[in-house]
Amino acid sequence: MKASISVNAVTNELTITIEGSNWGAIQDLDFYQGEAGVRDLLKVAGQELTADLMRRQQVDAECLDFDGQTYYRKEASVGHYQTLYGGLAVERHLYQTSAGGETICPLEINCQMNFGSATPLLAEVIGFKLASATAGEVEQDLAKSHGLKLSDSYLREVGGRVGQIAVNES
Repeated sequence: MKASISVNAVTNELTITIEGSNWGAIQDLDFYQGEAGVRDLLKVAGQELTADLMRRQQVDAECLDFDGQTYYRKEASVGHYQTLYGGLAVERHLYQTSAGGETICPLEINCQMNFGSATPLLAEVIGFKLASATAGEVEQDLAKSHGLKLSDSYLREVGGRVGQIAVNES
């Protein structure tokens, strides 16, 4: 399935079109399976809406100043991110100084991607769940409730970053 969105700024209407779904078939399932089908449709819509939010944070300047240094735009590349709705691939620009070295990604900075590839909302959910369950239990919970397939090691990594940020802010 694939979703697309369109916005009518005059009427404030948002239209989400999901291609490849068979609503009639979902309606014919037993209620539990129908609910799972609704969850899957919402995941597709959530992925596209989140990708749109991320794309709007993109910076496309030829160069930019960051921490007192000038960084130059590199060719666009695809970044892979995890959201509460599943994985996303979003094209973005990286920037690097003329001396080379470390790159920066304004899209990730603007989207507050302080948790590796996890979006802030997913990181918040993971951190909350890890406060009362093991990474293995959280892995099972997210798979069952959100249809997410995230490894327990990924969950521990994100949880560690959430915890470090919490410590740094106190």
